[in-house]
Amino acid sequence: MLQMAMAYAALANGGTLYQPQVVRSIETSDGTVVQDFPPRVRRLIEPNPEHLAWVKSALEGVVNEKEGTAYKERIAGVDIAGKTGTAQVSHVTPRGVDPGKVWYFNRDHAWFSGYAPSRSPEIAIVVLVEHGGGGGKNAGPVAMRVVRDWQKLKEKRLSSKDDAAAPGGKPN
Repeated sequence: MLQMAMAYAALANGGTLYQPQVVRSIETSDGTVVQDFPPRVRRLIEPNPEHLAWVKSALEGVVNEKEGTAYKERIAGVDIAGKTGTAQVSHVTPRGVDPGKVWYFNRDHAWFSGYAPSRSPEIAIVVLVEHGGGGGKNAGPVAMRVVRDWQKLKEKRLSSKDDAAAPGGKPN
């Protein structure tokens, strides 16, 4: 899943593949940065701009066009581009599995990979729902909710910074 997130991030930003990292910075409780860990470029990829534009348009269509596999699951106000997927599983019953649960293990895995906002990307997202069935119907809604909640957190963070920068500090 990490490799898929890295690939979609590179696709979204035009070809820069970054080294994955867990920590962006270390801060004190008042927000002072003690140590910063800037992003490190792993590799630069130079895609054909025409091909890149075509792929990005197709990814936007998955969510925003009526024929798109994630169209029915989109959330108003959530600007996301991505690809749904369904990974087939082996229909061999694992040893020791309760016969009443075989239906679960025979269900395909649901995928959604993408980035948001689609026109000015800031995050990459990958959702895998093991034995979740179809990607558009089951992984897509999870991705939409994650992006919506990320947008809410971003807005909250921005409003907190605006409040702190206002004369007199943060209002009660």
